[in-house]
Amino acid sequence: MKEAPNIFIVKAEQVGTNDVNQFIYSALAKQFGENFEVVSESTIDKIVPYATGLRKIKAYAVNAGGVAHSLYFDITETSVNNTINWLGGHK
Repeated sequence: MKEAPNIFIVKAEQVGTNDVNQFIYSALAKQFGENFEVVSESTIDKIVPYATGLRKIKAYAVNAGGVAHSLYFDITETSVNNTINWLGGHK
């Protein structure tokens, strides 16, 4: 049986008034340095074992130092007020 991936929970107080995507990119830069590439990014609604109901999960495929990483962030608590849409406004 495949092991469930780690999902990092992002709290509203961590993000503050910033865009949640910018917060995550900053966290990735701290983890991997400036030499990383986000190959794909998607947002999915998923049931997780630590909470009831659907959670909003940001999934990232990252290449860093020649190694591929799959990273998952639960942004449910931050996504309503801290996501900037393609027009530059908050969703």
